[in-house]
Formats: sequence, C-alpha cells, structure tokens
Amino acid sequence: MTRATEFQQVLLVEGKTDLHVVLALCQQYHVTENFDIRDCDGISRLLRHLSLLLTNPSNIKTIGIIIDADNDMKARLDQIRNVLSPYGYLVPKALSNTGLVCSSSLAMYPKMGLWLMPDNVNMGMVEDFAISLVSPVDELMMEAENELLHIEQRGINRYPKSHRSKAKIHTYLAWQSEPGMPIGLSVTQKVLDSNHPIAKSFVQNWLIPLFQ
Repeated sequence: MTRATEFQQVLLVEGKTDLHVVLALCQQYHVTENFDIRDCDGISRLLRHLSLLLTNPSNIKTIGIIIDADNDMKARLDQIRNVLSPYGYLVPKALSNTGLVCSSSLAMYPKMGLWLMPDNVNMGMVEDFAISLVSPVDELMMEAENELLHIEQRGINRYPKSHRSKAKIHTYLAWQSEPGMPIGLSVTQKVLDSNHPIAKSFVQNWLIPLFQ
C-alpha cells in the first residue's frame, strides 16, 4: 500500500494470497505488466482505498477489484455497489462467471472491473479458486477431504466452517514434494493447474480485457 503507483491502472486485492496468485497466473499466461497490484490487507481497507482513488480519478485509467465472495455474495456486491454507485457505475445484482468489466456513466471516472473469488457465481474465497485448480479425482485432494471429514466428525477441528477451504488446500499442499508451498508458488511450480478453465477464464475473459 505504500509503494508508488507505476501505472495508471491499478488492481486492488484483499490479501497477499490473491496478489501472488495473480502474479503467478500473469507469469504463466505472459500477461503484459501494465498495472500495479495493491495488497489492501482486508476488505475494509480495500473499500476505503477504492473510495480514495475515486475522489481523485484524474491519474487512474483502470481499477480492478478482486475480493472474496465469502458466505454472502449479495452482501459483497452491496458493499461494492455502495462505493461505486455515486460515481456512475452500475453494479448488477449478480455477476456472470466472467466477472464484471464496466464503465461509469460519467466520463471522468476510470474503467472498472470486479472479480468475486472464487468464480463470481459461487460463495467462497481465493482458496476455493485454488482448490478448483486440482483435478477432482486427484487422490491426495480426495484424501485431504477425507481427513477434514474425519476430524470434523470427531469434533476436534479448530478451524471455523468459513475457513474450511483454507484447511483443505493447505493440507493438500502439505503433502506435496515440497511440503507447505504457498498457493501462488504452487501455481508457478505447476502443483496447481494454471490451464484449468477457471484460471483461463480469470485471465483471458477478465484480467486481459480489463487492463489491455
């Protein structure tokens, strides 16, 4: 958040995991580096930073936003809509699976893009996006699911239900040849499949059209 903007295009993300996933996918797909990525360290700070950018839009050409849908997609869209509506942006009640790219009705404001993790239509977070980059018949991922079910049935899991996908993906990554690899690096090292349709859609149908 303290780094100076290098470009007139900015991508706001909720946290470091999102940042490193985006960087890894940009590397895999050879995306032109023409936007600055800012880790906002949480949804509240992201919304405040978005508002700040829109109060002085002359230096910004494009703003992208990546946030988790979590367990209430409507609430997330409402939060974004409350910030954007006064500046002439129309945020729909639901997104398509390719996210949102739109312009303000007021010419002075930048092009805007929104991606709700994991896929714009389902509840969840960036860890659910990462899980989707693994084959559903991957034996280790199936075993990770079984382990989570086992400890949940015994009542000894210490993670809340809302963080189940975090527990699942990090259990899976703990069993790889390099245990405990971060999610972004796991994309770079091809432990997670960057060619999966959801990754292709994110890059080719949303990120590139937004910033290129």
